[in-house]
Amino acid sequence: YNIVYTDDGTATPANPTTYTIETPTFTLTNPTKTGHTFKGWKLNGEGVAQMTVTITTGSTGDKAYTATWQVNQYTITFDSNGGSDVDAITQDYGTAITPPDAPTLTGYDFAGWSPAVPATMPAENMTVVAQWTLATYTVTITGGGVTADNTTPKYGDDVVLTIMNDPDATLTSLKVNGTEVKESIVDNQYTIENVSGDINVVATWSSTKEFITLGSDIATFSCTQDLNFTGSELKAYIAAGYSKQGGVNTIIYQGDPNPQGASVTGNDLPAYAWPAPGHFPAEDIDTSAVWTINLNTDLAGTTDKEVCVTITDLQTGEQFVRDSEETGLYSTTSWGKYLSFLPPTATSYAGKRYRVEVTNLINAEMLPVKLSYTVSFFSYADGAELDGVICTADKYGRLTAVCDLGDVNGDGMVTVIDVTEIQRIVAELHVPDDRERLAADVDRNGIVSIADATRLQNYLAEYFDKL
Repeated sequence: YNIVYTDDGTATPANPTTYTIETPTFTLTNPTKTGHTFKGWKLNGEGVAQMTVTITTGSTGDKAYTATWQVNQYTITFDSNGGSDVDAITQDYGTAITPPDAPTLTGYDFAGWSPAVPATMPAENMTVVAQWTLATYTVTITGGGVTADNTTPKYGDDVVLTIMNDPDATLTSLKVNGTEVKESIVDNQYTIENVSGDINVVATWSSTKEFITLGSDIATFSCTQDLNFTGSELKAYIAAGYSKQGGVNTIIYQGDPNPQGASVTGNDLPAYAWPAPGHFPAEDIDTSAVWTINLNTDLAGTTDKEVCVTITDLQTGEQFVRDSEETGLYSTTSWGKYLSFLPPTATSYAGKRYRVEVTNLINAEMLPVKLSYTVSFFSYADGAELDGVICTADKYGRLTAVCDLGDVNGDGMVTVIDVTEIQRIVAELHVPDDRERLAADVDRNGIVSIADATRLQNYLAEYFDKL
């Protein structure tokens, strides 16, 4: 007689496949299956499964036995290695595993599990251990005159700030992450101990000298008497806010167009403009529509002089001056200082580039400044071109991730690691290839600088939602 087995096991025993009426009594050997427990044989696939099946001498007839199984459950235990607790996972063998949220540990970045969490539940209990790397932070200094001995400290490091000795200026304020520390400076140094996050240093200086203010053709002295330098030890200094050639310092605006209309004051953008700086779609503004600028009066306020807006066609050199209502300049006080003015004369903006300059402005220190920005129009049909690479842009002219903007290391994500890569490029510790250079030029001014690292940090801190 024949014996047929259906066991679906991973280790099938060599049980007899035939027998006779005279065959000595024998017992079937049970099979095994990875990740399962054997629950018995069913004769002809029916009835109650029997863990032990014995065929005695004198038995007759063909027989068919089917093995029955129960899937096992196993547990993955997570050892956070000092980090926050992570619950264990218990589930059936072979089922898909959803990795848990990464644990956290102050001063460290999570670097994965060892061994790695499997994609499906294995046929055994296992423990995985969290791996950690010491967190690295960034020191950003604004205001000048201050240097740090380490601009990329790790968690727990100390950072020593050194303040310059300038006979022509006095430090009036030194703030570290918003806290005034000027009174704690010793021997021109201040130590930030046990770093546990990014550091923002802001230095404020005031002049200790008499200055000559250079205008177009006029020199204004800061003292009442005439100055005669001949045979004296007097020295002339260029006033803050002016260049050596007499020109006013320029604020370059490359910021967000602010489509939501939020208040322009109380932030670090000098203005909101429409059409916005950078690449701007020509289809989104009619050539007869007025252009607008909402000035941040904290950074670029107005004086008793009339504001003047000059639009220069960078391809032809033609200029369009708007300095009064008669020439097409209108202003109101709304949020900051709201300007609207007639556009340059053109039948189409597609492919045109204009520089807009606003003069007769002052900054918070009451020093003269001018605002400057460039609008490069493009057609939606053509895309925006950046150093020969065709990228797409949104309706506000901001380039999209087709150019990998901000993803310097090319891992498909924009993270603090990319900030560090930009700093390495600026420090000449790494020579970027063309793709890395385009990705690192976050503010799209053609230069990779510390400003790109700062902008990327602000993006990661969610101060704005697009690069």
